Amino acid sequence: MFLQARGRESDVDWAETAFVRLVMDEMRIDVAEQVLVDAAATVHDAQVDPGEAYGPPQEWARERLTELREAGLDVFDDALMLDVRESVVSALGVAAGISLLLFGSQLFSLLPSADRVTDLTVGMALMPLLVGAMIMILIAVYKRASARYSFGIAVGISGLTVIVGSMAIAGLIVPLGQVGPRVSGFWSLALVPVYGVAAWAVSRLWRPRQVHPPVLTAESILHSVALDDDAWRDRARSALRRRGDLTEDRIEAVLREATSHAQDTGLGLVREFGPPEGYAQALPKDPRTVPRRLTILYCLLSATWAGLGIAHAISTGGWFAWIVLVYAALTVLSAGTAIRYARRWHRATRP
Repeated sequence: MFLQARGRESDVDWAETAFVRLVMDEMRIDVAEQVLVDAAATVHDAQVDPGEAYGPPQEWARERLTELREAGLDVFDDALMLDVRESVVSALGVAAGISLLLFGSQLFSLLPSADRVTDLTVGMALMPLLVGAMIMILIAVYKRASARYSFGIAVGISGLTVIVGSMAIAGLIVPLGQVGPRVSGFWSLALVPVYGVAAWAVSRLWRPRQVHPPVLTAESILHSVALDDDAWRDRARSALRRRGDLTEDRIEAVLREATSHAQDTGLGLVREFGPPEGYAQALPKDPRTVPRRLTILYCLLSATWAGLGIAHAISTGGWFAWIVLVYAALTVLSAGTAIRYARRWHRATRP
């Protein structure tokens, strides 16, 4: 499009740089293309260099991103908000990776004093797929819960999802392990290409749903902010929660302050502050929230890995079995990460 505008390769380079910046900042590809088509039309009509008309491509891209975020238009992607097709393909890809790890665990069994090679049953063959599916479900549950509920409730719902999912997986694997053929666990390596090819086939045969980009006009932007106060607060609360760097108390305090200010001026929230997503983006972040949450999370993970390792060692009597060493390594890694975030949390609390 930019090549046709003036026939200059430099214009194409400018457009490619701007496009990369837009997409890297999570703008939907179809919307980024539309934004650049509009810019190319201006370059064609005026026959001017885009660098002279718009400035450096990355700065121009950041300005467009800021405008659309403040307008509250649904033109941004969340890499973890997957549709059904993407979730299925990702689950199969994760299953291929877990199958490779399963084969690696069989290699560990060849070490002296290690447990014997585990037989590969129907249940064990399906385990990577079931775990992959549970991971994708967990991501979907957390992303949607974190936008609707407070952080603590979202984590609780996610934890309950893990518990229920683990019980369901165990309920399927154990009975299936008692029936059907049993082969050497080294055949788990064959599961890697099986799940890999399945992921490729699904991605090719199941075409993605066509989504028409919103028309970016002044009317569409004005329509996006036609909200009453209750709807404004709901959307602002959801946008603030998705940021992940503000506590629930701070979010509610901010919304109370905004409501009080709008009542004092006699204007509605949308007239006083504009689109709720833009208002949420403009608020300064609390530098303590993220490191505090991650410190607590990795402390819990460290305790979990340590507990699982100790329980396995006590039940089997093998304190130097490979699985116990894996749990020990995970414990040390989680503890080290917790210490790193704790230091960041401590620095953020300094005056």
